[in-house]
Amino acid sequence: MKLFIWVIVFLSTLHAQNYIFNNKQIYLEQIKENIYRDENNKEVRLKNNFFVKMQVDKNIKQLANKYDIDIIKKYSKQLYLVKSTSPNMLDLIQLINDDENTLYAYPNFNKKIEARWNYLYLF
Repeated sequence: MKLFIWVIVFLSTLHAQNYIFNNKQIYLEQIKENIYRDENNKEVRLKNNFFVKMQVDKNIKQLANKYDIDIIKKYSKQLYLVKSTSPNMLDLIQLINDDENTLYAYPNFNKKIEARWNYLYLF
């Protein structure tokens, strides 16, 4: 029985990843392609695009060729929105985040907006 529980726990951690951003670890467990569950058990979806901020005087085109990403939008001299067709977006973002030519790479999360109604103000 103990072995069975250990196997279940081990297998559930195979898809778990710790994404590191600004020296903070963010726990995400992969459910499906680009769909994750965070430490609060909430579903987090990643879009197929993400943000990259380059080091001063570094070229985004070299990074784009190296990681096979497409530049969608330029926000400033250093900040870009890029796109990839990678099946494991979080691993790619972590690789780019760790690249010496970037200041950071950050996922573009698809967030749900939850509205709460205050019924007292309706009447």
